[in-house]
Amino acid sequence: MNTSIPIRTRHLFQELDELLISKLKSLSPEQWEFKTLAGQWTVKQVAAHLLDGNLRSISMIRDGYFGENSESISTY
Repeated sequence: MNTSIPIRTRHLFQELDELLISKLKSLSPEQWEFKTLAGQWTVKQVAAHLLDGNLRSISMIRDGYFGENSESISTY
């Protein structure tokens, strides 16, 4: 029988968030517009995407709000 042993990483998230915020605060206005490895996304768009994920998590966990269903994926 093969049993998986969980790898505990929860304690690393606060440090990771702090490092990311520090890096983002150091960017010049021009650097926010740089392209990234994520297709055509800019640094600003990637940062906004990460923030969106965090805000959605808070909305779901704390508030029990899961958003509204959109009629079409094209509304994104």
